[in-house]
Amino acid sequence: MEQTASSSSPKDNLANASPLTNEELVWRSKYGMLESHGYHLRQRYKPDWTPSWLKSKRPAPLHEDYPAHWNSEAIDAVRIKDGRRVFLKRVADDSSELRIHRFLSEDGRLNDPWNHTIPLLDEFADDGDPTTIYMVMPLLRPYDLPEFFAVEEVVDFMRQVLEGIVFMHKSNVAHRDCSDLNIMMDADGIFPRGFHPRSTAFDSTGYRLVHPKHRRDSVPPVRYYFIDFGISSMFKPEDKEKKVLGLEGQDHDVPELSLVEPYDPFLADVYILGHLFEAAFIDRYDNLAFLRSLVEDMMQSAPLLRSNAERALNDFNNLISRQSPRSLRWRLKKKTYGQAERFFADVDSISHEGVFLARRAITSSTSNVVRFLQKHLRLDRKG
Repeated sequence: MEQTASSSSPKDNLANASPLTNEELVWRSKYGMLESHGYHLRQRYKPDWTPSWLKSKRPAPLHEDYPAHWNSEAIDAVRIKDGRRVFLKRVADDSSELRIHRFLSEDGRLNDPWNHTIPLLDEFADDGDPTTIYMVMPLLRPYDLPEFFAVEEVVDFMRQVLEGIVFMHKSNVAHRDCSDLNIMMDADGIFPRGFHPRSTAFDSTGYRLVHPKHRRDSVPPVRYYFIDFGISSMFKPEDKEKKVLGLEGQDHDVPELSLVEPYDPFLADVYILGHLFEAAFIDRYDNLAFLRSLVEDMMQSAPLLRSNAERALNDFNNLISRQSPRSLRWRLKKKTYGQAERFFADVDSISHEGVFLARRAITSSTSNVVRFLQKHLRLDRKG
């Protein structure tokens, strides 16, 4: 249901005006330059912008151009030639981040099914400062918004993430910050009407609430990506010592982080992912306990006792192979759910399972009929 307008007057809304932040003034000054390179910023950043809510009865926050932005280095945009939503990020032309992005987006790697690094769609230099490069990437959404519903949805997420980290490590790239905020998803299938890049609870109009698909397994496969290679490290294949120093990153619980003693960033990546899996899934859902041993191996405090990425993926696949298909299709059992919440969630799962079995029966029956007809048509031709 659409969110309805209120009876607020334009005069009342003037008091709710959302002036441009200092960071947004930077983007307004770049509006024409970005347009010349094929990208539109939101109307809020047009040099002649007038707030749309000044002539509207809806409250100011329920307008597409109301949400502010506080980042002068990155912003959402629209690719003019096809209307695709993208994300722009400014980096130095000699930055390791740009070098790693280019490397991972080369033709030989870009289409690898295990490459789950956000692709570099385009890049161009700032017209006024050739040492500043704008990287253009797909506009993504946090991997857990909306929440996962079924076990197999979490399994798909974990498999993609583990395949992605194996790919990066085989490419001699350690992410070093592959935690919660740096894994996102292409959510187009879940949000068929799109979503506002700043007010993500609303669609692109800024005032209609989004209605995401209830289950991720009911839409085209959702793809997950690693983003932000700002502190990532890339090594040469012939490098004998692939170690780093540093305390950066979201996860400060990695035991070996140090400014003094060099450590293996690839094994640190495994710990970070294990910690994410534990906090986001294993500790929250009763029916993911079968993955506990995987997480424990990924989070061994001694790096040399810890699984590497490839072994973690193999262990994961072995654990999944022992689960019944029905248990994987079942809804996630939140540890915090009360009796009533569990009942209604189970009803939903039973309903979904019934639909699944009915579809499989229909498909099986159709296949049997086709095989029967093919067999008898061949016999008729022989006769």
